[in-house]
Amino acid sequence: MYTAATTTSRNLHIDGGQPTGKKKQTDTLNVFYTPPRPSIIQSTATQNPTSGIVDLNYGTSRFVVQYDDIEAVPAPKGLR
Repeated sequence: MYTAATTTSRNLHIDGGQPTGKKKQTDTLNVFYTPPRPSIIQSTATQNPTSGIVDLNYGTSRFVVQYDDIEAVPAPKGLR
């Protein structure tokens, strides 16, 4: 997912679903932001570590990403 200060605010919910097949795949949610750096809040649910929220607030726009069944959520990264 890519975010920017000059676009309209968005809310997004992503459900990674259950792994399929014999080899379990790992879902990864990558969030990228453009400068200026937004205020970032990233929180994982205590009872279910594969669920949580990533909130990017630019002041002029805000992006809230809620996720379920995502095994890996690295910290948001800035683009140059």
